[in-house]
Amino acid sequence: MMNKISLVFLLIFLMIQCTPPEMDPALQERNFYDITTFLNQEVDRLEGKDIRKTVSLNGKSETKSIAKPDYKKELSEFYSSNINKKALVDRYKVVESASSKTYKALDDDLEVRDMTIQYPKNWGEGDLTKIIIHKEKKNLLNEAQKVLYYSPKEGFAINSKRKAIGDVKADTLKIEVQFLD
Repeated sequence: MMNKISLVFLLIFLMIQCTPPEMDPALQERNFYDITTFLNQEVDRLEGKDIRKTVSLNGKSETKSIAKPDYKKELSEFYSSNINKKALVDRYKVVESASSKTYKALDDDLEVRDMTIQYPKNWGEGDLTKIIIHKEKKNLLNEAQKVLYYSPKEGFAINSKRKAIGDVKADTLKIEVQFLD
């Protein structure tokens, strides 16, 4: 009787030991480009670097140099463009070329309409050269379009256009940031 109980406990112990551990969700396979991880790496790399920032609203511009900016805040529009989420797996299609991948929205209700990740020669080889994101948002009051550009060597830009429904003229906002050495 004691041997049977010991055998049962041994089998249960072995079954528990053979069960694979649950994988950390952050380490599980990603379906789309993980822009959040990339941006976090960029924030670390850029720490301590100054920027020159130009903001233009409807053609009127102002330029400032900013020492040690808060890069997470400066890149917030890029962070909010993360499409690498389980809920979005079947809502984008991937178009690949030799040196880039573009994620195109399949539904008109998605704010991120497309995202292109470019490499110098072959996909994933060398350093990423550019990210381009197109965003659109429409509601009962207005419609807005944004185009975001990011280049690790140069800086980034955000071009946005917003128009109230019924208005003829749209407001344009351009933000250009240059990384300084």
